[in-house]
Amino acid sequence: MTRSTQTTKTRKKISQRSPITPTPEQPIVTTPDPVLVKQISKMVMGFMGRILMTFFVIAIVIEIGITQAKVSQPNAMMLVTVATFGIMFPFVRGAGKVFKEILRIGIERLAQRKYADAEFVLEYFHRFGQMSFDPTGKAHYHLVRALLGLGNVDRARMMVAWMQKHRRRNDWTPKAAEALAVAERKLEKQQAVNDLAAEGKPASAG
Repeated sequence: MTRSTQTTKTRKKISQRSPITPTPEQPIVTTPDPVLVKQISKMVMGFMGRILMTFFVIAIVIEIGITQAKVSQPNAMMLVTVATFGIMFPFVRGAGKVFKEILRIGIERLAQRKYADAEFVLEYFHRFGQMSFDPTGKAHYHLVRALLGLGNVDRARMMVAWMQKHRRRNDWTPKAAEALAVAERKLEKQQAVNDLAAEGKPASAG
């Protein structure tokens, strides 16, 4: 069999293949996965619960120890201070690990275009007392992206404004601002197209 014959047969086989039809884009889900909600809540509340229980037990032990040993007031205060710092170190370290995992899950869901999941997860970094776990603004940047994916431009705008005030020296803040600007330009362009359609005029190619 000659090369030209083989090429002709190969081309015929390719032409006989069924055409590849593009997969329609999945609709955006606006509510987080209930399983994920339970998972994240369990991670956070479980850790906080263990810390509070530790505080409670140590406080009782210190109180009993001070009473039994008849420790003087200045020494008692010093003992409480040392114990508090001793507890806070593992607390901060453990919380850092928990929120590192939360960030990983949020970014993973964002990459899967599960914007509602990503928003729910990353919102933990914008709650009172937990913003310090995102010192660079990385989690907030991805939260902005999740909000834009959901079409919540107003909320994304508020988040960028917060970053520009509280995380202005970090590289993630201008990235968030740029993502917002791109989304706003697309929104303005779409609005212009809608206005022209309402007036019965064709939209320009540009």
